[in-house]
Amino acid sequence: MPTCDIVIPAYNSAEVLPYTLKALFNQPIPQNWAVRLIISDDGSSDTTLATLKQRPAPSSWLPTITVTGPHTGVAGARNRGLAVARADIVLLLGADIIITVGTLAAHLNFHAAHPHKLEGALGMIKWDPRLSPTPFMEWMVHGGPQNNFDALLGQTTADPARFFYGSHISLKKSLLLAQPFPEAYCSYGWEDTDLGRHLASRGFTLHVLHNTLALHRHYYTVEDIRRRQYHVGRNLLVYQKRYPNTELLPQQTICQKIKYQILTATPLAIFLHWLLARTAHAFSTPWLFSQITRADFWRGVQASNRLSP
Repeated sequence: MPTCDIVIPAYNSAEVLPYTLKALFNQPIPQNWAVRLIISDDGSSDTTLATLKQRPAPSSWLPTITVTGPHTGVAGARNRGLAVARADIVLLLGADIIITVGTLAAHLNFHAAHPHKLEGALGMIKWDPRLSPTPFMEWMVHGGPQNNFDALLGQTTADPARFFYGSHISLKKSLLLAQPFPEAYCSYGWEDTDLGRHLASRGFTLHVLHNTLALHRHYYTVEDIRRRQYHVGRNLLVYQKRYPNTELLPQQTICQKIKYQILTATPLAIFLHWLLARTAHAFSTPWLFSQITRADFWRGVQASNRLSP
């Protein structure tokens, strides 16, 4: 009997988990498959664990496993979940990723048809429309620096070094035995891309499942997005050091350095940040979105450089 473990890292996810679990447990499962949920709690301080107890798996599922540990970040939480996974297939999801009906079956049917160890499947994600995503949020995934599913339209495979999105992806458990998620990243950014780059070097093929869909139920404020981009910049230096023979850190021209300095620490920066905070929820201003998020990204890179020995 083929088996699948669904590994979800959770950190202060009590508010969103009821949506995630309801959608998950309502999924039809192909005949003969045994499916189990593994929740890895990353040191939550809210009622995440209590919420899990209120949402037991249906009788058609194997009993849920809950793993707990200190707050180390998503890579460590995923690895703690993977450490207890015993299934043939692992489906990785985010705690705020709500899969639509048929998505789980699509992943399982894919792996039944593609049994080779070096074949995995990437599922589609879009914002949960019930959140009323802001223009800033929509720009982040349509031209901005968040998950770029637009680039995969019409594609059957994706480069694992660019599109290994750990919030909705499935692969063989045996592939992760020797190489789990790198835990050098303690805040947001790059841990899944790093693993994807390593797997790509081993010949891993990442197929795109256009017949799947998950809803990302996470509302980002302007400050949330700016903070995200800052941490992406900080962690890029960690990523570069892990792959010293590959140029991953974008090179800045003198003009770009001056521009981002102006956008970071001048009266103009204060005005643009004020303008963004008051318009991003109502108006789409791609130029402003782009300049501010790039400045935050480079601010993170510079902070990482200052802290680096």
